[in-house]
Amino acid sequence: MKIDFRAVLLTSVMAIILLSVCHAYQPQATVIDFRLEEGDPHFIKYEGKIVDEGEYWYMNVNTETTAQILFGIPEKKGIDAVLVFTFSKDDPDSVGRDIFTLLASSGGEYDAIWSAPEWGHVNKTAYIYIPPEYIYFRFLLSDGRNSYEYLKLNKDMQVMLFTNQTPTTTTVAPSPTPPTPPPLIDITQFLNQDFFMILTFVATVVSAFLAYKIIKRGQKKVRGKGIKFEKYG
Repeated sequence: MKIDFRAVLLTSVMAIILLSVCHAYQPQATVIDFRLEEGDPHFIKYEGKIVDEGEYWYMNVNTETTAQILFGIPEKKGIDAVLVFTFSKDDPDSVGRDIFTLLASSGGEYDAIWSAPEWGHVNKTAYIYIPPEYIYFRFLLSDGRNSYEYLKLNKDMQVMLFTNQTPTTTTVAPSPTPPTPPPLIDITQFLNQDFFMILTFVATVVSAFLAYKIIKRGQKKVRGKGIKFEKYG
């Protein structure tokens, strides 16, 4: 099965972002603890060569084989969630190859949403963001061919369901709207029909006066032009 590591990286980043936002804004969260074993309503079944070691599932075989653990979380339908679990793989000094992947489904095909590094030692608690549409899950485990390669998954699981917290309604007295300051010169009282008639009359008089001055100046220039006679004798 080909794993889209871009999707794996995206789910890891989304888990970190969701936890950071939830820590900052403290939304309402429902925490559900369950175990991957018979008797827990979330556990469905396991398949393949994997050993029940009491507190965890253990896989260590000398042939390259695959096992899986199936479970469901119907409570999270339509809700963003973070799945928390602890796992380990390989001895500290080994460079063995193991595949440990989490797949999710909304009722049809399964999508790979997270995967541990294939090579090297890992012992950690994982926080995986789960989109709201997924309610069915399975861990896919694939052991290498060497005896020092192993996978170990703690049975204790925890899912955090996040819902928006209803904001507390508070009554705040409305602030009075400050009055609009008056203009420096209030001319609104003059903006009527009489005002525009007077303004038109003044403009006409000024235009006529300027036209008269221009005509007079032109006449003076015309009269100044003529034939000069020289006086003899």
